[in-house]
Amino acid sequence: MFRRIFRPAPLALLALGVLHTAGCASSASRPRAQQLEVVAKLGLSEVEGWRGPLVLAAGPEVAPEVVAAFSTFRSVISRTQVPETDTDILPEGYLVLQQLFLNGTEATFVGITGPWLRHHSLDCGVTYHISMHLGADGTWRVEGRTVTVC
Repeated sequence: MFRRIFRPAPLALLALGVLHTAGCASSASRPRAQQLEVVAKLGLSEVEGWRGPLVLAAGPEVAPEVVAAFSTFRSVISRTQVPETDTDILPEGYLVLQQLFLNGTEATFVGITGPWLRHHSLDCGVTYHISMHLGADGTWRVEGRTVTVC
């Protein structure tokens, strides 16, 4: 008899857990495309906060879904459309997006800005690596940033 009284309890707790989970609305419950757009805007705003508005070019390794996310709020060109000159591999005013990864509550944005001078062996532009985290309140925040000048 003792066991029968307590057997339904796990099912009741499970039902309460399901109801509680179903009632929680957070940014994590948004479709992936919307999540990508949010972290794309946040990452780009971090870079442009340092540099001002930039022309956005997608590198060849960038996934089509990432390009689509950026395209919702900014024109995106291909890396092959970035003009190269006798002096610049990547001119001033351009950002080449190398990656935007989104994995659950973690996101990473990596891009390079010009100028990247052609005839300087130690010059390869400025690389921005921005780590973001989705907080319990459903808001994406920058957790860390690294700016590398070679």
